[in-house]
Amino acid sequence: MISNKTFTTKLKIDLLEALANCIENILTNTEPADLDDKILFASLYEVMIKAKQKLLHYKPIYLVNLSPAQAFACCILGSFYITDVSTQLGNKLLQIQAAVLKQYQ
Repeated sequence: MISNKTFTTKLKIDLLEALANCIENILTNTEPADLDDKILFASLYEVMIKAKQKLLHYKPIYLVNLSPAQAFACCILGSFYITDVSTQLGNKLLQIQAAVLKQYQ
């Protein structure tokens, strides 16, 4: 059963910037095909806004708290949009996916 407990992860400034930019690019250039995509995009939009708000105050490492929907949206982002785990962002999303699946099993 999925709880409403938040998922927390640490992201370096460059990864948080890359995540925000990647999500913005996807939301700008991809039309949601169905209701599932619209729900995903809404959750990713929330993640992007959260990332951009955190980036207003410089820190080398940010603690990011995500709702279950936002955390699963990041899992889907890593599974379908950023699949190259050899990149820093792809690798971090893979780590987030494993942690999310473990937390919400």
